[in-house]
Amino acid sequence: MTEIELPRVEKPERFDLACVGSSLSGYGNITMDAVRYIMAARVVYLYALNSEHLSNIQQYNPNIIDLNKSHYIDGTDCSIVYESVIELVLEDARRGGVAYVQQGSPSFLAFTSVQLLRRAATEGLKVCMLPGVSSLECLHAHLCRTYDIYDYQLYNCHSVVKGSAVPSPLSSLMLTNVSVYAAGVVSTHSNLLDPIRLNVLVQKLLCYYDQNHPIFLLHLRPEGGIHVIQCTLTSVVDKLLDATPGLTMFIPPL
Repeated sequence: MTEIELPRVEKPERFDLACVGSSLSGYGNITMDAVRYIMAARVVYLYALNSEHLSNIQQYNPNIIDLNKSHYIDGTDCSIVYESVIELVLEDARRGGVAYVQQGSPSFLAFTSVQLLRRAATEGLKVCMLPGVSSLECLHAHLCRTYDIYDYQLYNCHSVVKGSAVPSPLSSLMLTNVSVYAAGVVSTHSNLLDPIRLNVLVQKLLCYYDQNHPIFLLHLRPEGGIHVIQCTLTSVVDKLLDATPGLTMFIPPL
């Protein structure tokens, strides 16, 4: 853990619930607004990437409840975890001064924080959402070296499999929530991914792409940087089953 000098920041207005995006790696991508609300919170509920991320946020506010220890446990059904976290944080937010903090953006691929914000607002609580640098921005910064990213498709794997999202092979495609789709449970290890589900996804993609069309599996490393695995539709299942969960699939245009 690196000791930091806490910034001098103005205390924000009173809040009951703040959904806050924190850094994806180290201290580089956290905003001053995020720091203000974390420091001002009565209690911080944190979905940390790893122990270093937890230690970093603890330096801003030591009163932290680590949701990884209590809720985000491998093999637990995702929907059950999300709902239990929402109920826990919402109950405490009724007393005011709660920050729900997660890596990246609290609005991008972040069902829990979005639902928290909506439910708390419906109850009349004073809420706010503090954007963070999401994984999407980091992936953009990497991909723009080679590909145009002002015109591309961003789909959830579930939507492609169900048919509610129809990819066009003429534009770049980014597929998110690969691990959530393939496992259906909280998964930090690839052995929880279901190869049958992955093969269903591949069969859908074969409707639009040749089996040898290049695919890039992108993993945003907590320590910084992006790990890239290049494969094709014929090898992608094996690559996913041997990789770290949390990958985003990028398919360039024809």
